[in-house]
Amino acid sequence: MFCRFHVQSTCLLACFYCLSINPVSASDVIEVYLLGGQSNMSGVGLIENLPAGCLPQLNVMIYHSDAVGGIPRQWIPNAPSGFSSFGVDTFGPEISLGKRLSELRPGVDIALIKHSRGGSNLAVDWNPGNAGDLFSQGVKYKEFHSTVKNGLAALQAENPGKEIQLKAMFWHQGESDAANLTFANGYQENFVNFIGRIREDLMTPDLPFIYGTIRQRTSSGVNTIIDAQLRTDESSATAFATEGAHVLDFRNLPTHKDSIDGFRDDDDTHFNGTAQIQMGKMYADKYQSIIVPEPSACALFLSGIMSLLCPRKRPH
Repeated sequence: MFCRFHVQSTCLLACFYCLSINPVSASDVIEVYLLGGQSNMSGVGLIENLPAGCLPQLNVMIYHSDAVGGIPRQWIPNAPSGFSSFGVDTFGPEISLGKRLSELRPGVDIALIKHSRGGSNLAVDWNPGNAGDLFSQGVKYKEFHSTVKNGLAALQAENPGKEIQLKAMFWHQGESDAANLTFANGYQENFVNFIGRIREDLMTPDLPFIYGTIRQRTSSGVNTIIDAQLRTDESSATAFATEGAHVLDFRNLPTHKDSIDGFRDDDDTHFNGTAQIQMGKMYADKYQSIIVPEPSACALFLSGIMSLLCPRKRPH
């Protein structure tokens, strides 16, 4: 009786305590997710193949560079931002990614920042160089950071009362390096270094880095890139395993060659619309799966009180 009475009264006090120490609610936060890479991150999915219900996404915003299609360098409701192909507008993984994140994280405002460029390689174009040394950094790496910096600044300016939280980076790249034997052989070291430098320049040492393999094809360069991507995953148990790096298997996602519809029918490199939708969902699901909720101050407080008021009896 004593224990039950005091637990009830203590829980009531704890409610007031929790309210006082957790002033930030989901409505006060904007979660930011970064997208980078080359053409399969830009996206070559036909907009007409988007499933019903994908748009609009009023609680998901996107900001992107002018390297992809759509309205660049301003925050807008999530919209297709693939690259124009033969005058046809296309979409990338941003559509299903935004939709799935909003489903998994209800009540949270989602913001996507995207910079990608078809044909870009990691060895030169995305070379992160040295911290603070712009001359040592590749053009696409510098453009990416400029896009992120400007996007975050604009987001904060438009939402002065919100807390901006950088949550994860999604990456797809490697096809261009696979076409150059020297670049392919150096990809493993370059990729691990790239992830570390991204985190260093963004001042987010624990930023989850989620990426997919490139499409499987008969090529030694392709196999070298895929092997490097698999070894970089934190669970690979290799010398290249990188903490917080998570690989997704895109080796058998369909390309345009798998869907003969009069649009890029000979293209066995670029994922079709079905694959782009799968990519976005897989990115979002992977991110959600790796989130490990930390015990809240409320939970720790209540746990401590319970152990004091109702200690377990030790067996004799």
